[in-house]
Amino acid sequence: MSFDNQIIDFIKQPNYLPMKQHELAQALGFTSKGQRTELRHALQDLEERGLISCLRKNRWGLPDKSNLIQGTVRMLPKGGAVLIPLNSEEDELFVGAKNMGLAYPNDIVEAERYHAEWSSRGRSSGSSQKRSEGRIVRILERRTHQVVGILKKARYHCFVIVDDPGFPNSVRIADPGEIEKDHKVLVELDPWNDPYQSITGTIKENLGEASAPGVDVDCLLKAAGLDEAFPDHVLNEAKNIPESISDDLMNGRRDLRKEVIFTIDPETARDFDDAISIDPHPQGGWRLGVHIADVSAYVTPGSALDHEAYKRGNSIYLVDRVVMMLPTELTTKICSLNPDSDHLTHSVYIHLSADGERLGYETFPAVIHSQCRMTYQQVQQHMEGENNHNIPELIQRKLSILYPLIREVRQRRIRQGSLEINTPDVEIKLNDKGEVASMVPRSEAKEAYQLIEDCMLLANRVVAEKLMGATDRPALYRIHEEPDEEQWTRMAMELNALGIPVLPRSRKELNEAFALAADTPTEYTALLAILKNFKRAEYASRQVGHFGLAFEDYTHFTSPIRRYPDLVVHRLLKSLENSKSPTLSKINIEEIA
Repeated sequence: MSFDNQIIDFIKQPNYLPMKQHELAQALGFTSKGQRTELRHALQDLEERGLISCLRKNRWGLPDKSNLIQGTVRMLPKGGAVLIPLNSEEDELFVGAKNMGLAYPNDIVEAERYHAEWSSRGRSSGSSQKRSEGRIVRILERRTHQVVGILKKARYHCFVIVDDPGFPNSVRIADPGEIEKDHKVLVELDPWNDPYQSITGTIKENLGEASAPGVDVDCLLKAAGLDEAFPDHVLNEAKNIPESISDDLMNGRRDLRKEVIFTIDPETARDFDDAISIDPHPQGGWRLGVHIADVSAYVTPGSALDHEAYKRGNSIYLVDRVVMMLPTELTTKICSLNPDSDHLTHSVYIHLSADGERLGYETFPAVIHSQCRMTYQQVQQHMEGENNHNIPELIQRKLSILYPLIREVRQRRIRQGSLEINTPDVEIKLNDKGEVASMVPRSEAKEAYQLIEDCMLLANRVVAEKLMGATDRPALYRIHEEPDEEQWTRMAMELNALGIPVLPRSRKELNEAFALAADTPTEYTALLAILKNFKRAEYASRQVGHFGLAFEDYTHFTSPIRRYPDLVVHRLLKSLENSKSPTLSKINIEEIA
C-alpha cells in the first residue's frame, strides 16, 4: 500500500478523530526521522490535492465540503486577509494571520469556514459572540510569482523586505551578486510548500537605489507586473498597420469629413479619442455628435495587440510618465483624432431639444476629418468672453450653441438625482531629482471640462441603452450599486462628527451634504467621508444601474484608446449594428469585467 493511501485509509476510519502530525506518526508507527519527514510532505501534498484538510489546532482530517469556500486573497495591512469569493452570491470571509497557510496576496485559494468566539475587545471568553472566519486549506492557483522590495544584508545571509505590507514574510536571497544593500530589486519567488520553512527567491533585476529619482515609480510598475515597453511582436504588428485608410475599412461607414468636427482636450494630451459636433436637427432642436476613435477597426480579437491590451487593461497615468495600453503608432497617430487628417470613428448622434431633453439617438461607424484641436483653457477663455483664445470664427459659433445646450443637459441630469461631486484637481510638477516642485490647482477650466464630460456621459448612456435593448445578447456595463445599510450609517456618523447634520439615505440628501460642506474647511474631509463609504464602481455583464449618476443604464464607450472595456463595448456595438453574432459570450465578458 502506498504512503498516501495508508494515510487516507487511516483517516477515513469511522472512529477516527482528527490528530496532530506527531499523533498521526505515532498511530501509524512512523518512528524514524525519515518517516516523519516523509509524513509531513505527504500531508502537505494530500492537502494541496484537496483530499485532507488541516483543521482547527493543526489537526488533520477529511475536508468538510459544505464549509469550503473558494476565493481570492486580499491581504490586510495589519495582518490576515479578506477572502473575496469566486461565487458572487457568497459573503466575504475574514482570515486571521494564523490561518493564512501558504497564501500569498491575490492567490486563489480554498478556505474552511468556521465560527470564532469574539467580544467587543476581540477574541475572548465570557460574553462573546460567534462570527464566521476562514482558514486557508489549499492553494488553487498562485497569482504572485514576483515581488519588489529592498535588499538587506545581515552577517550570514541576505533578505528582501517586500514592499507589499500584506506579504507574509521577507524573502531570503542565496546570492545577491554585486547588488548593494538598500537597493530596490525584483525577486522571482521559489516554490513555497512548507509554512515552517523560509520563503526564498532569486533577484531578477536591480531597480536601483531606493532614494534615486523615479525608482519608486519603477517599483510600483514592476510589482504590478507592468512594463512600459511593448514586446517586439506587438510593436511589429502595430508598425505594419498602414496610416492611410483602405477601401475595405471605408465600407459601411458614413462619410462625415465635410462636417465641422473638433476636439477639446488638456493642453498636454497626445492622444485624442473623442471629438464633437453640433448642428441643427432636421426635426427641430439640435443634433449633438460624439465621435469616438474606432480602435476596434485596427485591434482585432486574438491579435497580438489585443492580447497585450487585455493584459494591461488600461493606460496608467503616473506622476512622471504614462504606461500606455497600446503602442504610440496607434494612440498618437492612426487612431488619434488629430486635426487635418481622416480618421475612423464610431459615432453617436443625439437629438436634443433646446432645453436639453434627449429626443432620440443613433449610432454608426463613420470617417471624420477634425477641423480644429482646442484645449480646455482655450475653450474656457472663450466661454468667459476673452479674445486671446485663437479659435477660428466658425468653431466659435458652434461653441456658442454648445455651451447653453450642454448646461441644460447638465442641470437636467442633476435635477434627476445625479450627484454633484467636485473633487480637487491638482497638477503636480517634478524637478530633476523627482521631487515635487509645485502643485497647481486646475480649476480654471472647470466649465470647459464639464462641457466635454456631459457630452461623453450622454454617449455612454445611449450606447448602454442600445446594448440593453438587445436582451438576447451579452453586454458589458459600468455599474455602481447603492451603499448598504452599514455604509449609510458609518457615513452619517462621520459627517455628523464634522458638524454636518445630515443622515443621508438618498442621492438628494448626499447633495444636501455636499452643499452644506461647500466652501468650508471640512469640505474635502466631508467628501472623503462620503466617497470612502460608497461601493466601488465596477464592470459587469449584468445591468443594475449607476447610483452616483442616477442612470438606469450606463457603460464605458468613449475611451477605447486607453480603456480595454471601451474597446470591448465598441465590438459589441458593431456586431449589434451589423446584426452579427457577438464575438464574446457572457462568460468572456465576466472574465474581462
